[in-house]
Amino acid sequence: MNQAGPNGSDITLISGASVVIGRSIIAADVVVGNGHIVGIVAPDTFGSDARPIDGRGCTLAPGFVDLQLNGAAGFDFTTEPDRLPEIAAALPRTGVTSFLPTVITSSAEQMALAISVIGAGMRSGVAGARPLGLHVEGPFIAGLRRGAHPARYVRDPDADEALRWLSTASVALVTIAPELPGAPELIRQLVAAGVTVSVGHTAASVAEIAVAVAAGVTGATHLFNAMGTMSAREPGPAGARTGDGVLAGSVLRMEDAFRNLIALTGCSVADASVAASSTPARLLRRDDVGAIRIGARGDLVLLDDRLRVAMTMIVGIVVHDPDDRSTS
Repeated sequence: MNQAGPNGSDITLISGASVVIGRSIIAADVVVGNGHIVGIVAPDTFGSDARPIDGRGCTLAPGFVDLQLNGAAGFDFTTEPDRLPEIAAALPRTGVTSFLPTVITSSAEQMALAISVIGAGMRSGVAGARPLGLHVEGPFIAGLRRGAHPARYVRDPDADEALRWLSTASVALVTIAPELPGAPELIRQLVAAGVTVSVGHTAASVAEIAVAVAAGVTGATHLFNAMGTMSAREPGPAGARTGDGVLAGSVLRMEDAFRNLIALTGCSVADASVAASSTPARLLRRDDVGAIRIGARGDLVLLDDRLRVAMTMIVGIVVHDPDDRSTS
Protein backbone atom coordinates (compact mmCIF):
# COMPACT_ATOMS: atom_id res chain seq x y z
CA MET A 1 0.00 0.00 0.00
CA ASN A 2 1.06 3.59 -0.60
CA GLN A 3 2.49 5.01 2.61
CA ALA A 4 2.70 8.66 1.59
CA GLY A 5 0.99 11.21 3.79
CA PRO A 6 -1.63 13.71 2.62
CA ASN A 7 0.98 16.00 1.05
CA GLY A 8 3.31 13.29 -0.20
CA SER A 9 5.23 12.82 3.05
CA ASP A 10 6.73 9.45 3.96
CA ILE A 11 5.33 9.64 7.49
CA THR A 12 2.68 7.39 9.02
CA LEU A 13 0.94 8.20 12.31
CA ILE A 14 -0.65 5.37 14.31
CA SER A 15 -2.95 7.07 16.79
CA GLY A 16 -5.40 6.10 19.50
CA ALA A 17 -3.90 2.72 20.41
CA SER A 18 -2.50 1.52 23.70
CA VAL A 19 1.21 1.06 22.99
CA VAL A 20 3.45 -1.68 24.37
CA ILE A 21 6.77 -0.21 25.49
CA GLY A 22 8.87 -2.92 27.12
CA ARG A 23 6.76 -4.41 29.91
CA SER A 24 4.45 -1.40 30.10
CA ILE A 25 1.47 -0.21 28.10
CA ILE A 26 1.03 3.51 27.61
CA ALA A 27 -1.26 5.91 25.78
CA ALA A 28 0.78 7.29 22.91
CA ASP A 29 0.87 7.88 19.19
CA VAL A 30 3.64 6.26 17.16
CA VAL A 31 5.24 7.94 14.17
CA VAL A 32 6.93 5.87 11.47
CA GLY A 33 9.07 7.33 8.69
CA ASN A 34 11.50 5.89 6.16
CA GLY A 35 10.93 2.41 7.51
CA HIS A 36 11.74 3.19 11.13
CA ILE A 37 10.04 4.45 14.27
CA VAL A 38 10.82 8.15 14.45
CA GLY A 39 8.48 9.30 17.20
CA ILE A 40 6.56 8.13 20.26
CA VAL A 41 4.48 11.12 21.29
CA ALA A 42 1.61 12.05 23.58
CA PRO A 43 -1.79 11.48 21.97
CA ASP A 44 -2.96 14.17 19.53
CA THR A 45 0.28 16.16 19.70
CA PHE A 46 1.88 15.29 16.35
CA GLY A 47 1.24 18.27 14.13
CA SER A 48 2.86 17.42 10.79
CA ASP A 49 1.12 15.90 7.81
CA ALA A 50 1.12 12.13 8.03
CA ARG A 51 -0.80 9.19 6.67
CA PRO A 52 -3.16 8.25 9.53
CA ILE A 53 -3.85 4.78 10.91
CA ASP A 54 -6.71 4.56 13.38
CA GLY A 55 -5.67 2.42 16.35
CA ARG A 56 -8.57 3.24 18.64
CA GLY A 57 -9.66 0.27 20.74
CA CYS A 58 -6.50 -1.65 19.85
CA THR A 59 -3.08 -2.45 21.27
CA LEU A 60 0.00 -1.61 19.24
CA ALA A 61 2.83 -4.09 19.85
CA PRO A 62 6.17 -4.88 18.24
CA GLY A 63 5.85 -7.30 15.35
CA PHE A 64 6.28 -10.92 16.39
CA VAL A 65 9.69 -12.56 15.88
CA ASP A 66 9.49 -16.32 15.16
CA LEU A 67 12.78 -18.14 15.74
CA GLN A 68 11.60 -21.59 14.70
CA LEU A 69 9.50 -21.65 11.58
CA ASN A 70 9.67 -25.03 9.88
CA GLY A 71 7.14 -23.95 7.28
CA ALA A 72 3.76 -22.34 6.70
CA ALA A 73 0.99 -22.01 4.14
CA GLY A 74 1.25 -25.75 3.45
CA PHE A 75 4.97 -25.65 2.62
CA ASP A 76 8.01 -27.06 4.46
CA PHE A 77 11.41 -25.37 4.36
CA THR A 78 13.49 -28.57 4.50
CA THR A 79 11.84 -30.22 1.51
CA GLU A 80 10.52 -27.13 -0.33
CA PRO A 81 13.13 -24.41 0.29
CA ASP A 82 12.13 -22.57 -2.89
CA ARG A 83 8.81 -21.69 -1.24
CA LEU A 84 10.36 -18.95 0.89
CA PRO A 85 8.41 -16.17 -0.92
CA GLU A 86 5.03 -17.83 -0.37
CA ILE A 87 5.78 -18.50 3.30
CA ALA A 88 7.04 -14.96 3.93
CA ALA A 89 3.91 -13.53 2.28
CA ALA A 90 1.60 -15.61 4.49
CA LEU A 91 3.11 -14.63 7.84
CA PRO A 92 1.98 -10.99 8.31
CA ARG A 93 -1.64 -11.99 8.87
CA THR A 94 -0.43 -13.92 11.94
CA GLY A 95 1.45 -10.88 13.28
CA VAL A 96 4.90 -12.23 12.38
CA THR A 97 7.13 -9.54 10.90
CA SER A 98 10.50 -11.31 11.07
CA PHE A 99 11.47 -14.96 11.32
CA LEU A 100 14.09 -17.66 10.93
CA PRO A 101 13.39 -20.20 8.17
CA THR A 102 14.17 -23.49 9.92
CA VAL A 103 15.76 -26.55 8.34
CA ILE A 104 15.60 -29.78 10.33
CA THR A 105 17.54 -33.04 10.42
CA SER A 106 17.82 -34.73 7.04
CA SER A 107 20.62 -36.04 4.86
CA ALA A 108 23.73 -33.88 4.57
CA GLU A 109 22.91 -33.37 0.89
CA GLN A 110 19.30 -32.31 1.50
CA MET A 111 20.26 -29.96 4.32
CA ALA A 112 23.00 -28.37 2.21
CA LEU A 113 20.57 -27.90 -0.68
CA ALA A 114 17.82 -26.42 1.50
CA ILE A 115 20.21 -24.04 3.24
CA SER A 116 21.73 -22.92 -0.08
CA VAL A 117 18.35 -22.35 -1.75
CA ILE A 118 16.93 -20.44 1.21
CA GLY A 119 20.12 -18.40 1.43
CA ALA A 120 19.80 -17.43 -2.23
CA GLY A 121 16.16 -16.52 -1.68
CA MET A 122 17.05 -14.32 1.27
CA ARG A 123 19.70 -12.50 -0.77
CA SER A 124 17.17 -11.90 -3.56
CA GLY A 125 14.69 -10.45 -1.07
CA VAL A 126 11.10 -11.38 -0.34
CA ALA A 127 7.88 -9.48 0.20
CA GLY A 128 6.16 -9.93 3.53
CA ALA A 129 7.83 -11.00 6.77
CA ARG A 130 11.60 -10.56 6.72
CA PRO A 131 13.96 -13.52 7.31
CA LEU A 132 16.69 -12.61 9.81
CA GLY A 133 18.82 -15.65 8.91
CA LEU A 134 18.39 -19.41 9.05
CA HIS A 135 17.80 -21.70 11.99
CA VAL A 136 19.43 -25.11 11.54
CA GLU A 137 17.73 -27.48 13.99
CA GLY A 138 19.77 -30.66 13.99
CA PRO A 139 21.17 -32.96 12.72
CA PHE A 140 23.53 -32.96 15.70
CA ILE A 141 20.95 -34.04 18.26
CA ALA A 142 20.39 -36.90 20.72
CA GLY A 143 18.78 -39.92 19.07
CA LEU A 144 16.58 -40.67 22.07
CA ARG A 145 15.34 -37.05 22.09
CA ARG A 146 14.97 -36.63 18.35
CA GLY A 147 11.17 -36.16 18.41
CA ALA A 148 9.94 -35.93 14.81
CA HIS A 149 13.44 -35.79 13.37
CA PRO A 150 14.19 -38.92 11.28
CA ALA A 151 16.46 -41.33 13.16
CA ARG A 152 18.50 -42.36 10.13
CA TYR A 153 19.85 -38.84 9.69
CA VAL A 154 20.72 -38.04 13.31
CA ARG A 155 24.51 -37.79 13.59
CA ASP A 156 27.38 -36.55 15.74
CA PRO A 157 28.69 -33.02 15.25
CA ASP A 158 30.69 -32.48 12.08
CA ALA A 159 32.44 -29.12 12.03
CA ASP A 160 33.18 -29.31 8.30
CA GLU A 161 29.50 -29.82 7.50
CA ALA A 162 28.40 -27.02 9.81
CA LEU A 163 30.93 -24.54 8.46
CA ARG A 164 29.81 -25.32 4.89
CA TRP A 165 26.34 -24.13 5.90
CA LEU A 166 27.80 -20.77 6.79
CA SER A 167 29.42 -20.45 3.36
CA THR A 168 26.10 -20.56 1.50
CA ALA A 169 23.67 -18.71 3.76
CA SER A 170 23.35 -16.40 6.72
CA VAL A 171 22.85 -18.87 9.56
CA ALA A 172 21.56 -17.08 12.66
CA LEU A 173 20.77 -19.98 15.00
CA VAL A 174 21.83 -23.62 15.39
CA THR A 175 20.19 -26.09 17.76
CA ILE A 176 22.50 -28.82 19.06
CA ALA A 177 22.63 -31.50 21.76
CA PRO A 178 25.65 -30.39 23.77
CA GLU A 179 26.47 -33.82 25.24
CA LEU A 180 27.48 -35.24 21.86
CA PRO A 181 31.16 -35.84 21.01
CA GLY A 182 32.76 -32.65 19.68
CA ALA A 183 29.76 -30.48 20.51
CA PRO A 184 31.53 -27.97 22.80
CA GLU A 185 34.20 -27.27 20.21
CA LEU A 186 31.63 -26.86 17.43
CA ILE A 187 29.63 -24.51 19.66
CA ARG A 188 32.73 -22.36 20.11
CA GLN A 189 33.35 -22.29 16.35
CA LEU A 190 29.76 -21.31 15.58
CA VAL A 191 29.67 -18.59 18.22
CA ALA A 192 32.98 -17.21 16.91
CA ALA A 193 31.33 -17.00 13.48
CA GLY A 194 28.49 -14.91 14.93
CA VAL A 195 25.92 -17.71 15.16
CA THR A 196 23.60 -18.02 18.16
CA VAL A 197 23.58 -21.57 19.55
CA SER A 198 20.71 -23.19 21.48
CA VAL A 199 20.49 -26.54 23.20
CA GLY A 200 17.64 -28.78 22.12
CA HIS A 201 16.67 -32.38 21.40
CA THR A 202 19.05 -33.25 24.18
CA ALA A 203 19.48 -35.54 27.19
CA ALA A 204 22.28 -33.39 28.63
CA SER A 205 22.89 -33.15 32.36
CA VAL A 206 23.21 -29.84 34.17
CA ALA A 207 26.99 -30.28 34.11
CA GLU A 208 26.95 -30.79 30.34
CA ILE A 209 24.71 -27.75 29.92
CA ALA A 210 27.20 -25.75 31.99
CA VAL A 211 30.01 -26.78 29.62
CA ALA A 212 27.86 -25.71 26.68
CA VAL A 213 27.08 -22.34 28.26
CA ALA A 214 30.78 -21.81 28.87
CA ALA A 215 31.34 -22.56 25.17
CA GLY A 216 28.78 -19.91 24.21
CA VAL A 217 25.25 -21.41 24.26
CA THR A 218 22.66 -18.75 25.09
CA GLY A 219 19.26 -20.36 24.49
CA ALA A 220 17.09 -23.46 24.44
CA THR A 221 14.87 -24.67 21.62
CA HIS A 222 11.26 -25.59 22.60
CA LEU A 223 12.02 -25.76 26.30
CA PHE A 224 10.71 -28.90 28.11
CA ASN A 225 10.01 -30.61 24.76
CA ALA A 226 12.43 -33.28 23.37
CA MET A 227 14.77 -33.04 26.36
CA GLY A 228 15.26 -34.73 29.72
CA THR A 229 12.64 -34.17 32.39
CA MET A 230 13.24 -32.17 35.56
CA SER A 231 13.78 -33.95 38.87
CA ALA A 232 15.08 -33.01 42.31
CA ARG A 233 18.44 -34.72 41.71
CA GLU A 234 18.81 -33.90 38.02
CA PRO A 235 17.07 -30.74 36.75
CA GLY A 236 18.16 -31.50 33.18
CA PRO A 237 18.26 -28.96 30.33
CA ALA A 238 14.87 -27.48 31.21
CA GLY A 239 15.90 -26.80 34.77
CA ALA A 240 19.17 -25.33 33.64
CA ARG A 241 17.59 -23.02 31.05
CA THR A 242 14.15 -22.15 32.49
CA GLY A 243 13.61 -18.40 32.32
CA ASP A 244 14.55 -17.76 28.69
CA GLY A 245 10.86 -17.11 28.00
CA VAL A 246 10.60 -17.44 24.22
CA LEU A 247 7.46 -18.57 22.41
CA ALA A 248 8.44 -21.46 20.09
CA GLY A 249 7.79 -25.03 19.06
CA SER A 250 4.18 -25.36 17.93
CA VAL A 251 1.94 -25.73 14.87
CA LEU A 252 -0.12 -22.80 16.14
CA ARG A 253 -0.21 -19.47 14.38
CA MET A 254 1.88 -17.00 16.33
CA GLU A 255 -1.12 -14.84 17.23
CA ASP A 256 -2.82 -17.93 18.71
CA ALA A 257 0.28 -18.78 20.75
CA PHE A 258 0.32 -15.18 21.97
CA ARG A 259 -3.28 -15.37 23.17
CA ASN A 260 -2.76 -18.83 24.69
CA LEU A 261 0.21 -17.61 26.72
CA ILE A 262 -1.99 -14.94 28.29
CA ALA A 263 -4.96 -17.26 28.84
CA LEU A 264 -2.94 -20.14 30.32
CA THR A 265 -0.50 -18.21 32.51
CA GLY A 266 -2.39 -15.03 33.37
CA CYS A 267 0.53 -12.91 32.21
CA SER A 268 -0.05 -9.41 30.92
CA VAL A 269 -0.27 -8.44 27.28
CA ALA A 270 3.03 -6.61 27.69
CA ASP A 271 4.73 -9.70 29.14
CA ALA A 272 3.41 -11.82 26.27
CA SER A 273 4.77 -9.23 23.86
CA VAL A 274 8.20 -9.54 25.45
CA ALA A 275 8.07 -13.32 24.92
CA ALA A 276 6.90 -13.00 21.31
CA SER A 277 9.11 -10.13 20.22
CA SER A 278 11.85 -8.63 22.35
CA THR A 279 13.21 -11.82 23.92
CA PRO A 280 13.75 -13.64 20.61
CA ALA A 281 15.26 -10.47 19.15
CA ARG A 282 17.60 -10.20 22.12
CA LEU A 283 18.62 -13.86 21.73
CA LEU A 284 19.73 -13.02 18.19
CA ARG A 285 21.43 -9.84 19.42
CA ARG A 286 19.16 -7.74 17.22
CA ASP A 287 18.23 -4.34 18.61
CA ASP A 288 16.53 -3.18 15.40
CA VAL A 289 13.47 -5.43 15.79
CA GLY A 290 11.25 -6.72 18.57
CA ALA A 291 10.57 -3.44 20.37
CA ILE A 292 8.82 -0.12 19.95
CA ARG A 293 11.62 2.40 20.36
CA ILE A 294 13.02 5.35 18.42
CA GLY A 295 15.24 4.08 15.63
CA ALA A 296 13.88 0.53 15.60
CA ARG A 297 12.51 -0.89 12.38
CA GLY A 298 8.88 -0.03 11.70
CA ASP A 299 7.70 -3.61 12.33
CA LEU A 300 4.42 -3.33 14.22
CA VAL A 301 1.26 -5.32 14.86
CA LEU A 302 -2.07 -3.81 15.84
CA LEU A 303 -4.18 -6.16 17.99
CA ASP A 304 -7.91 -5.69 18.42
CA ASP A 305 -9.80 -5.98 21.70
CA ARG A 306 -9.74 -9.79 21.40
CA LEU A 307 -5.99 -9.74 20.63
CA ARG A 308 -6.51 -10.74 17.02
CA VAL A 309 -4.25 -9.25 14.38
CA ALA A 310 -5.96 -6.18 12.94
CA MET A 311 -3.02 -4.75 11.01
CA THR A 312 0.62 -5.59 10.38
CA MET A 313 3.31 -3.15 9.31
CA ILE A 314 6.77 -4.21 8.12
CA VAL A 315 9.56 -1.68 7.61
CA GLY A 316 6.95 1.07 7.74
CA ILE A 317 4.73 -0.48 5.06
CA VAL A 318 1.26 -1.81 5.86
CA VAL A 319 1.21 -5.39 4.52
CA HIS A 320 -1.93 -6.70 6.25
CA ASP A 321 -4.93 -4.45 6.83
CA PRO A 322 -8.25 -6.26 6.33
CA ASP A 323 -10.28 -3.40 7.84
CA ASP A 324 -8.48 -0.68 5.84
CA ARG A 325 -7.40 1.19 8.95
CA SER A 326 -4.61 2.87 6.98
CA THR A 327 -7.15 4.61 4.76
CA SER A 328 -9.34 5.98 7.56
